[in-house]
Amino acid sequence: MNRMYKIVWSAARQVWVVVGELAKGKRKSASSQSTIALAGHVSSRCDVTPFKKWSWRYSALHAAVISMVALGSAVSMSAYAQDPAAGGQGGGRDNFGGGSGGASSLTGAGGDGSQGEVGFTTTGGGGGGGAGIDAAGAGGAGAESGSVDDGAGGAGGAGGASDGADGEDGGDGGDDNSRAGGGGGGGAGATGGVGILNDLPSNVTGGAGGNGGNGGSLTASTGLSSGGGGGGGVGGYGFVSTDSDPATLSGFTVQGGDGGAGGNGGRGGSNSQAGHDGGGGGGGGLGLLIQGAGVELVVDSSVAGGAGGNGGRGGDAAAGYRLGRGGDGGNGGDGLIFTQDAAARIEGSVTGGSGGNGGASGDSGGTPSSSGSAGDGGTGGSGVVLEAGGSVQISGTVSGGAGGDGGENINNTNASAGGAGGAGLLALNGGTIEVTATGSVTGGDGGDGGTSLGDDGIGGAGGVGIQGSNLTVTVAGSVWGGVGADGTEANAIEFTGGTNQLIVLAGSRGGAVVANGEHDTLTIGVTGEFDVSRFDSVSGNFRGFEAFEKIGAGTMALVGSTAETTPWTVLAGTLSIDSGSALGTSDSLLTLNGGALAVTADTTVENNVVIGADNGTISVANGVAATASGALSGTGAFTKDGAGTLTLSGANSYTGGTTVSAGTLIGDTTTLQGDIVNNAALTFDQGMNGTYAGALSGVGVLTKDGDGELVLSGNSSTYAGTTILSGGLLSVNNALGGTVNVTGGRLGGSGSLGALNVASGGTVAAGNSIGTLNVNSDFSLGAGSTLEVELNDGGNVAGVNNDLVNVTGTATIEDGAIVHVMPVAGSGSNYAAGTTYTILEAGTLDVQGTQRLNIDFDYAYLSFVLGQVGNALTLTSSLDNALGQTFALAGMSRNQRSTATGVFTQGAGKAVFDQVLNMSERQAFAAMDALSGEVHASARTVLLDSASQVRSAVRQRTRSTERSEGQGVWFELLGGRMNLDGNGNAAALDSDEQGLLLGIDKRLSNGWRIGLFGGASYSDFDVNDRTSSGESDNYHLGVYAGQNWDQLSLNLGLGYTRSQLETKRGEVLGQTLRDDYDTDSLQVFAELGYLIEREGYWLQPFANIAWVNLRNEASEERGGSAALRIKAHDTATGSSTLGLRSGTDISLGGTTANLYGSLGWKHGFADLEPDSRHAFVEGGSSFTIHGAPLARNAAEVAVGAALQVTPDSTLSVSYQGEFASNARDQGVRLNWGMRF
Repeated sequence: MNRMYKIVWSAARQVWVVVGELAKGKRKSASSQSTIALAGHVSSRCDVTPFKKWSWRYSALHAAVISMVALGSAVSMSAYAQDPAAGGQGGGRDNFGGGSGGASSLTGAGGDGSQGEVGFTTTGGGGGGGAGIDAAGAGGAGAESGSVDDGAGGAGGAGGASDGADGEDGGDGGDDNSRAGGGGGGGAGATGGVGILNDLPSNVTGGAGGNGGNGGSLTASTGLSSGGGGGGGVGGYGFVSTDSDPATLSGFTVQGGDGGAGGNGGRGGSNSQAGHDGGGGGGGGLGLLIQGAGVELVVDSSVAGGAGGNGGRGGDAAAGYRLGRGGDGGNGGDGLIFTQDAAARIEGSVTGGSGGNGGASGDSGGTPSSSGSAGDGGTGGSGVVLEAGGSVQISGTVSGGAGGDGGENINNTNASAGGAGGAGLLALNGGTIEVTATGSVTGGDGGDGGTSLGDDGIGGAGGVGIQGSNLTVTVAGSVWGGVGADGTEANAIEFTGGTNQLIVLAGSRGGAVVANGEHDTLTIGVTGEFDVSRFDSVSGNFRGFEAFEKIGAGTMALVGSTAETTPWTVLAGTLSIDSGSALGTSDSLLTLNGGALAVTADTTVENNVVIGADNGTISVANGVAATASGALSGTGAFTKDGAGTLTLSGANSYTGGTTVSAGTLIGDTTTLQGDIVNNAALTFDQGMNGTYAGALSGVGVLTKDGDGELVLSGNSSTYAGTTILSGGLLSVNNALGGTVNVTGGRLGGSGSLGALNVASGGTVAAGNSIGTLNVNSDFSLGAGSTLEVELNDGGNVAGVNNDLVNVTGTATIEDGAIVHVMPVAGSGSNYAAGTTYTILEAGTLDVQGTQRLNIDFDYAYLSFVLGQVGNALTLTSSLDNALGQTFALAGMSRNQRSTATGVFTQGAGKAVFDQVLNMSERQAFAAMDALSGEVHASARTVLLDSASQVRSAVRQRTRSTERSEGQGVWFELLGGRMNLDGNGNAAALDSDEQGLLLGIDKRLSNGWRIGLFGGASYSDFDVNDRTSSGESDNYHLGVYAGQNWDQLSLNLGLGYTRSQLETKRGEVLGQTLRDDYDTDSLQVFAELGYLIEREGYWLQPFANIAWVNLRNEASEERGGSAALRIKAHDTATGSSTLGLRSGTDISLGGTTANLYGSLGWKHGFADLEPDSRHAFVEGGSSFTIHGAPLARNAAEVAVGAALQVTPDSTLSVSYQGEFASNARDQGVRLNWGMRF
């Protein structure tokens, strides 16, 4: 049911008036008007603020107070939850309504009630008079007679006089046989008092609103209309405070007046028309209104709003006609309203008035009717309303009023609704609210829905405890929502917009909190367990918050898990978790700014963490292992506390430094930031290399773990604890105090230490290659531990040409300790035998035991002798006498041993000799492979295979023309690839070849066919394991002949090849060596076959043999001291094959194709491992190197097809392959031949 308002000028009364037009629910075809006169002229500057609904449902008319004039000034009143100055709505329809109840006025006289309208069909009741301060308005007159006879409307009740006088009841409408009169509206109750609250002499109560008059009934069975009940008058305000001085309400109570009840609707005729509606109850009066700005108010007693009046009963009707609707209950008055910014302490009680009950529907003598309904219950008033901000501290009780019950529907199923409970505290424009430990705020309960012949009506919802926007609410007491009629508890707190903060302190209790603002923060200062499921966005107690804070010195434990985003800031005390999921989703930021996070069970915290300017702590319980995988950032200092273990694994960037107060902190150079005070246990677990540039201090234990290198570059000289190296490399390049114990891994660097103890399995290696490590106390090298010493060439200055450990105290070297000598950075340089190096200097040197020192070195050809000169430990180098006259070592291959002899015979002073002399065993093996020049021997393997390709092509030509007459020409394109595996001596070889051969031949009269061939090919090859490669241009020339005697055939051939070879060797002691030279090869070959022809195919067993001799010219490589002289040398090898060929001819249109294939066993003999003779250009004896071997036994396969293109020309394509356990040689050929 809606009401619209407009302001119009009344010329008769010379005042501005508010005119309300009622759209009458189901009776929207007609309208009713009532007018409320303002108490004075309205200023042209006055704002008109429309009525704003904060409740769920209103059914009574609420005439808004638009403006008031107090003490000569225009004062604007904002709208709040409900207007307690509204009288009840007059009941009625079809312009036969009862008058509305009177409204109140704060100043001057109350307005006169409006007169019922006069017209052809109207018989309205008069409106109730308004209640003023000094005088009361008169009630309106009843309607005059129209053009037909009808009963006069009841006169409106007069408004109450000042000082809380009650309003008068409205008059009853007159009965009539045609048109009965409407009841008059009840008068408004007067305001209890206006002025200075401190001057209040006694309890004060606003006047009660007058009851509305009953509507007139029809006296004839066929009359036109009965009259509607008059609306109840509004209750008067309890007290209006107009000044701004501090005020205290103590010992006296302030109570708003109750609203008057609505009048009953008139009864319809027995055979016609419906019953009329009952009047609405008047609204309860406001308890206490504070108008002054900046008022400091203390309420130490009781303030309450008035109760809303009950709605009138609907008029009865004849069976089949509409029943009169019951009037709606009036809304309860608000308890306490501040119109401007103020500060209040509520130590007593403030309560909103309860809503009135709805009136029952009319009756139809027990016969059910489909129309008509009971009235809805009125809404409860709010306890406290802040219109313009301010602060309220509540140590007493604040309650919203209960909603009224819906009226009973006697004759149908149209059930009425119960009224909603009022809010405990309503803040319209921000404010600060504190509920102390003794305080409580409660929303009003909802009224029950009305009964009917069907289901009961919807019950009223409970009122919210605290509602508003831009609020800061602190709760140490209780805040509850009211209970709805269905048993549902309303929210304890609702934030409706803006920026809000809820601070929950120890002892607080209450219902659900819903945050719908733009940015809402929940701040918790309680101890004990807190179940994070309470943050669930659907069913949790705290919904919609965007930020969470922990305050207070105690510990609050988050239990359970939540899928909500809950960014926490710990400002004080400790926030405890047993699972990372208690902190919400992984993108929920955790800020530690003066507080601590405690972890009580093994878990991973994935959240990013900010360390605020007031610093932050993570504490891990004893026996617990926790990981912080998110990034730690911020400007504050981070502290690890608690006896448990915390591992940092995020990309941290915090800048305030780190303190380890208890337990163990594990990280690396990425996660551990700034200077570190270690008073417990700190572990650098370096999986990768990293540098820590901060300063270490404290008295705890520092452990270096992991396979990576940790470089300490900061000045940690004040560190007084213990450092344990258990893995990887620790390089100290500045100062590290305390004691260093090496139990595993390597200790290096060019810095200084306190005491140093190296146990079995540990290694100390001074410098970052070569350098000096200073020990500013005692040094102990235990049995099974290693002192690693690197050497370089150029001299024997300790710390420059070799590593040095410089000890200021006593150096104790136990029996069984090891000195390991190695070349600098793992590679050799030029060292001179007989050089003495100082590797350790001490204040006192104590070498213990009879065995003295074990010496171990990486040099293959140098040996070292330890010595002691005073308090210095020395090394003296010498050539290893066990070598004899060679650099060959046990386990070397044939090529390596041969090369080693060639290197050794160069003698000292030669570059290659001197470099090899200083190599480790591993380096020596690799060097011999690189120095060998193996590519030259393997090049011979490639050229021998090239000869095989030429031989195979010529054989194919002679076989294809065994029985051909005349002479012919031919050419053949060939290509192939060879892959040979290494054999433990020579490395694997890969080569490719492409070429072209041309030939001409002729059949002689004696049956022999003779021919001449020539051509060229190109070969390239790689020996990847020796970083070597080469290429060759090959030029071929030869003759061939063939004869057959019936099925027996013989083919012969002679070939010569000239090859121009280029080679390249890389990474030979840092050199790249090149060479080019020519080779010559001569080969002879023969094949014997026997042809067996069968119908449709043929067979030919065959046997062939070949011999090849290859000779290279002498040459010298270019490119460095490792260059070789290649000597002229011959290699001869042979092969034989036994096999079977077969083929068949097929017709293809007008031509013929021959398909053929062969399978054979190829056996190699003579020099199957081609060798090459070498010597170093700079001197030394010659040595022989063997290349990749040819296969001794291989399977030989071939398939092909020859197409008779013309009667005199043939085109063929074929594939040949040789397969052995260590070799694969495959090729494809295209041949064309023509006979003429």
